[in-house]
Amino acid sequence: MERRKDNKGRVLKEGESQRKDGSYQYRYSDRSGKRHYIYSVDLKDLRSRETSIQKARTLYGLSLIHISE
Repeated sequence: MERRKDNKGRVLKEGESQRKDGSYQYRYSDRSGKRHYIYSVDLKDLRSRETSIQKARTLYGLSLIHISE
């Protein structure tokens, strides 16, 4: 299976995608199934924000479900 890549050839992780305007988005669902989106112009910034979501998940017991395409 071929991995998804952005327009610069970088491999995108599960839940990440690149928008038509060149910015990035991270998409996930909470425990109730509601989808949430995080947007960033920079992939590095987006991934640091993803990490903070994952930390909140472990600290506060939030259940997040990644949505892959």
